[in-house]
Amino acid sequence: FFFGSTMSQSARGFCSHPLGTRWVPYEYFESGAYKTMSKGQYNTGSDHRLYFMKDRIRKIDEGVMVVRYELPYDVWCLLCGEHITMGIRFNAEKRQDGEFHSTPIYSFEMKCPFCDNRFVMKTDPENCTYAVVSGVRAKTKTWDASDDPNAVSLRSPEEREKMAADPMFRLEKQAEDEARLQIHPNAA
Repeated sequence: FFFGSTMSQSARGFCSHPLGTRWVPYEYFESGAYKTMSKGQYNTGSDHRLYFMKDRIRKIDEGVMVVRYELPYDVWCLLCGEHITMGIRFNAEKRQDGEFHSTPIYSFEMKCPFCDNRFVMKTDPENCTYAVVSGVRAKTKTWDASDDPNAVSLRSPEEREKMAADPMFRLEKQAEDEARLQIHPNAA
């Protein structure tokens, strides 16, 4: 049966979907597998409005909240030596560790997925990045523009002044740029 939203509550049977558009066979209700739950089962305690966040706020009195945290870069665990790739998500314990001017600095404590090591990462608002505090070693990625043939080399201020003053120097540099474009036509 398909219970549409235009049907009355009794015609919809025990369909608990808020719009009444959930398909539920009558055999399910007749088998006894369906148990109605009273509202009182969830409205217990002072935090009944935050019931869906119960696991996330269990340490809120200590200033800790559990959040989903995604690693911003590749790291290696210092205990087991395993590589943890960028983008892996963790349930991290979030704490406020201070402030940089008026921006809060948060630390995130997580557990290595391969061993029992716990590692901590912290926001670094001064450098607009995340800093590794303990437990892991970050992978440093460096990039050299001279290795990439498609990279555009920017001229220094002295070279620009010399190009503006000396037309022969400017022609030489333009010829070098055109030769580079002929070697690597996709660089333009």
